[in-house]
Amino acid sequence: MTLPLPMAALACFAALAAPAQEANHPAAPFAYLPPSWCDRVVFYHSFEQGIERPEINLANVTVQGTTPDTPGFAGRAYAIRADKRLPLRLSSPAFSPHRPFTLMAWWRLDEPMREDLTFCLLYLTGHGRPGYVANAVHGKSHWCALSQPTYISQVYGFPGIRNHHNSWGGRVWPEVGQWHHVALAIPNPSTLQLFWDGNLRETIALRGRPLAEGDLTTASFGEQYSRDAKPDAAMTFDEVILTDRALTDAELAQYVLATRSLTARAFPVR
Repeated sequence: MTLPLPMAALACFAALAAPAQEANHPAAPFAYLPPSWCDRVVFYHSFEQGIERPEINLANVTVQGTTPDTPGFAGRAYAIRADKRLPLRLSSPAFSPHRPFTLMAWWRLDEPMREDLTFCLLYLTGHGRPGYVANAVHGKSHWCALSQPTYISQVYGFPGIRNHHNSWGGRVWPEVGQWHHVALAIPNPSTLQLFWDGNLRETIALRGRPLAEGDLTTASFGEQYSRDAKPDAAMTFDEVILTDRALTDAELAQYVLATRSLTARAFPVR
């Protein structure tokens, strides 16, 4: 279906325009994929066809989760409930960080924010290997003496890599039902970049050895992360995209702006 675009979305997607020869790429028909990304998108899941049928899967991604049954950012979406936590898990050799990639998704909270509420946006690990990369919000807790919901990033437990822990990223208080965007870009095996809502939130320069093939093979959205004996927040994820290169600050900022404009037009708030 052809969707009318507001001028803001037209302007942003025009800035991300692609050459005409890319029109036959599997990513070309989808309104929510910028044209210039068409030859770079190796995985795209909007959950419109169920959990096991992503629209694009050129990276041999295995998807694990439950049936998406929730209205989302642009149609159906993947909901994670606090009392029956089934995170969305993607497994693929494409996550191996000796090759660049960007992994992203839209997310929202499905319960009101509280001082002690915790939720994990991204969690990457290797199959049968120690170590993980995580980006989360952790509520008030004795863990790290947190006094408020706080931005957390970790690269932890990889042999030969110095642990990275950032729990000083400032207070986080999203409104229930409000959509946000998260992205992890790995331009090289020694650098990780975390983006929130199209803005670069943190660049992590690894110390010790770089990440190697096999260190990261599984990516999860909504993984249980709380360091306390209570469940993480209920939340929803949508529009999961994996590219085979590290996208730039400008590309992600334009994408977030354009997609929000497009969605507001196609799915207006009543």
